[in-house]
Amino acid sequence: MKKSKILHQEQGVTPLTLSLNQWGFHEKYSFPHTAPLKFDYSFLEHHEDTSTNWYGDLENFTAMGEIIIEKLKNDKNYSTQVLKEEISLGKKVIKLSDKIMKEDLTKFNKAKLAKYIGKLYQAGKDLCGVGFVAVVSDLRHYKLSTLLKDIIKKKVEDLKLNININEAFSILITPIKNIFARDLKLDLFELALIVSRQGKSDLAVNDPRIKKLKEKYIWFDFGYVGPSHDEKFYVEEVKEILTMGNIESRLAEAEKELELFAVKQEELVEKLQLSEVEQNLFKGARDMMYNKQYRTETEFKMFFALDLLLDRAAELLEISKVNLHRCSLYELLDILAGKLDIQDLPVAGRKQHCVCIEEPGKKFFYLTGKAAEKYLAENVAQEEFNINTTSVHGMVAYIGEATGKAKVVLTAKDIDKVAEGDILIAVQTSPDFLPAMKKASAFVTDIGGITCHAAIVAREMKKPCVVGSKVATKIFKDNDLVKVDGNNGDVIKLSC
Repeated sequence: MKKSKILHQEQGVTPLTLSLNQWGFHEKYSFPHTAPLKFDYSFLEHHEDTSTNWYGDLENFTAMGEIIIEKLKNDKNYSTQVLKEEISLGKKVIKLSDKIMKEDLTKFNKAKLAKYIGKLYQAGKDLCGVGFVAVVSDLRHYKLSTLLKDIIKKKVEDLKLNININEAFSILITPIKNIFARDLKLDLFELALIVSRQGKSDLAVNDPRIKKLKEKYIWFDFGYVGPSHDEKFYVEEVKEILTMGNIESRLAEAEKELELFAVKQEELVEKLQLSEVEQNLFKGARDMMYNKQYRTETEFKMFFALDLLLDRAAELLEISKVNLHRCSLYELLDILAGKLDIQDLPVAGRKQHCVCIEEPGKKFFYLTGKAAEKYLAENVAQEEFNINTTSVHGMVAYIGEATGKAKVVLTAKDIDKVAEGDILIAVQTSPDFLPAMKKASAFVTDIGGITCHAAIVAREMKKPCVVGSKVATKIFKDNDLVKVDGNNGDVIKLSC
């Protein structure tokens, strides 16, 4: 068998939660889009204290991405159809998640828990099946991003335009569609405006309006394992807006943000004289980005609902919820059915290091200890990178420049070391990194493309961001003085 290469890395996940994505990517909903190719095989290497690596056939993965790109070129309706299918599946996930969140789970027995967990997992897998289209279009190989930037670069050169390529790229790929992150932003501004007009500069954590916000967004940014934001988070968000001032004008600006972006996109299309095929590609990229954002937010609601079910399962089984997260779906369902005793599973070994394998026609299975090490040695192709350098280059996710102290954040446990103005450097960011991302002046990641979490947050926060550097976390150390050139994609160590 051909040796696998790393496709992606994640933080803040568990074998139970991330395997849903992996499993879904291999499901039937992705097959029609990548035909005649199929994504048959991949595996996860899980380290609970660091990150989870996702391995697969990179050449096959890249070839599937090229198939999607050709469809985006030749069919202006393709990305719209994919997004429509994804939203349809997402509505099923949301409906089931909302139902679970409203249920009195103290009345659920083991059989009913198993039924709901199975349904939720299947709905999530279906969602990820179509979501794979957006993932494979650019992840790791960056074929779509590179093609789009090359189009802009050639137009700028041929037409002798005074246009920043990376800025134009960022504008043209930004989806003009609403997401929950924007809803939360507007709700926070509106509450801050009310508080300001009342002559106040703060809110109490027990304020009914804070409670209402928390209830509305309790699942938002839950991630794969939580926890949810508490009341203090919303109080601090409102307080920050009050401190910045000019609330009314900034709220009006936020409300018109999508409209203004649409105008900027139209102006760029005209200036760059984009052909129909080129416009199809940029529209497709916007739809793929929104597809990823929509799936991510929908999954966070689903994982919040799953967490409620796991709380009840842990109570009935009289075991730790943490250990349930180290099970596969099949193991979890068998435990609830009384067919399997969790004491017979090597969950402690899975905490430290395990390999989760998905093969066609087989159930998920795990390897730990020496068996896991042997499997990785036999199946992973080692990639060599130059780490004897003082700079890295990556893809610009948001333009701008920033200089500050580097802070390497490998897990959520590291976020407290990030101070105002620091440069956050990570393998990849995740929702539990957000407190640190608000303080940081720029973001740099080893992995990720135009649809990754860091890129999305950077565009929302308007902070310089360079993604896909491959080795930033290995080159830079805490407190190195670093310059992030978000105009050209360079990250440079100025001093140690």
